[in-house]
Order: sequence, then C-alpha cells, then structure tokens
Amino acid sequence: MFIERQTTNQLNTYRGLELQRRGLTHQEALLVMEQISSSPDITGYSYREWTKSKDTFVLLNIHTGEFIGAILVHDLLDNWSEIAVVFICEKYRSVGYGHYLLNACIRTLKHSNKKLFLFYSKAVMETISINAGFEIFASEKEFINRSLIKWLSLNIIYKALWLSNAYRLREIRRKKKQFGSDFNFKMAVYLARS
Repeated sequence: MFIERQTTNQLNTYRGLELQRRGLTHQEALLVMEQISSSPDITGYSYREWTKSKDTFVLLNIHTGEFIGAILVHDLLDNWSEIAVVFICEKYRSVGYGHYLLNACIRTLKHSNKKLFLFYSKAVMETISINAGFEIFASEKEFINRSLIKWLSLNIIYKALWLSNAYRLREIRRKKKQFGSDFNFKMAVYLARS
C-alpha cells in the first residue's frame, strides 16, 4: 500500500523516495535478517515478523525500486506501539535515511494517536530519536517511575510478548556469546501530538 512519495525540493538526498506500509518481500526480509544477524546491537526479529506485520514501513527508491530500509512496529495494549527496529541497509547508512524513515512513520502513526516507544543502544539512534521528538530515558525503570500501569504494561505484558519469540531468544543467546552483547538499552518515548 502506497503511503507517501517524497519528490519535493527538500534535500536532494530525500528526493525520489517512496514509503510503503506492508510486510517485507521474501528477498527484503532475508536481506534485513542477514544484516541484523551481524549486528551486536539489535536482538533479532523473525522472518514472520518482517513479512506478516501490517505495521512495517518500507522505504524504496522510486527510480530504481531498490529497498533502502524498513521500520517494524508492534502494536501493544493501552494504545502503545513499539518501534521495534529502524533498519537501513548498510550501503545507505549515514546519509539521513533513518531520520527520514522514522519521521515518516511517526507522521503516519500519529493519526491513530498511538503512544510510541523504542529501545536503543547506539548514540546515533539517540540523536535520531531526539530529533524526531522522542523523550529519552536512561532505562525502563526511569520511564516507569513508580507507575503501576506502566510497570504492568512494560515488565509483564510487553516482556512476555517480546520473549515469546523463539527466534529472538536464540539470537539473543548467540549474540551474547559471539559478540559479548549486553543489550543495555535506553528507552525513547513519543506521546502522540496533534
């Protein structure tokens, strides 16, 4: 499904982009999973999550049809959604596509008044999140700040859903062993604004 096409005279970098809201194709999913598997900073998301999610945002070059990146969103209870991954193909990184993709995703989701959050460990993602209007928390604990509802939502319901994925659990174990990953994430929260 077509979402938006960026062809205005903003930065030349963003001309000719198309954002689609759809699951990834077989080839796109394999590419994303292969590149994520070599990252010590991303836990891992299954083929099914990438191909079956109704809230996957795909960024394409409209001139070549080439896949640039994707965002995977998980809908949760109480009008919350997790931006699980902001992924840009290696050859397109450090140009600003992650920033563009996250902002395009927010523009689309804000019409549903969703409260958004994401977890990250790299400084570049913190910069992208701040620039997109997210508030940064050093940890889940800082965000929860003695709120029973937030504690139940994040520490019980969200964790149970997140850890119920066998692929993700295997990837976490493998990356801890292979890369020494500690997955010490910060949290960014975006509350819907009109």
